[in-house]
Amino acid sequence: SNIQSLEDVLNTMNDGATSEIHDAVVKKSCVVFFRDLIDQWSGEEVGGSERESLSSPNIPRAGFLRFIYDVFLPSAMQCILQKTFNEKDAMHYRVICEVGKTLAALKLKRGHVEWEEQFVSRTLSGMVTTVVAPQPATCPSQSDVIAAFRNASNPKEMEICLKNMIAVLKNR
Repeated sequence: SNIQSLEDVLNTMNDGATSEIHDAVVKKSCVVFFRDLIDQWSGEEVGGSERESLSSPNIPRAGFLRFIYDVFLPSAMQCILQKTFNEKDAMHYRVICEVGKTLAALKLKRGHVEWEEQFVSRTLSGMVTTVVAPQPATCPSQSDVIAAFRNASNPKEMEICLKNMIAVLKNR
């Protein structure tokens, strides 16, 4: 069926965006794919009448959003935290920029409440609170990282949040 084919495509693109493939161009292209689908399938911006819940009867759209929250975002966060991911490399930095744009698009399209429940509380808080090593004084605190994601409202702010998260979780 087409739904199974969609799931296969999403899994393939997720693998390209988040696997240990060291080709940053592939990673960036796959992240852009997800951002474009978020723009097209997430409904209107908050307040628009087209926005649907994650339990919507529109199975492909709801399934896509579940995939984004349950598979893609956790995988993307883990990917940029891998030791082999060098955020100072220009191509890897572009991946961070694209993930930031993707996060900003999702928050804008799906709204603050869903963002808080699905990304901040489920994905981000679980990752950030697992860090137990002491952080350098110049590094943002774990609660600062979470608060920054909550307050970020555009791609550049999301990019800064990601860089701060990397600093905290990679202990740089």
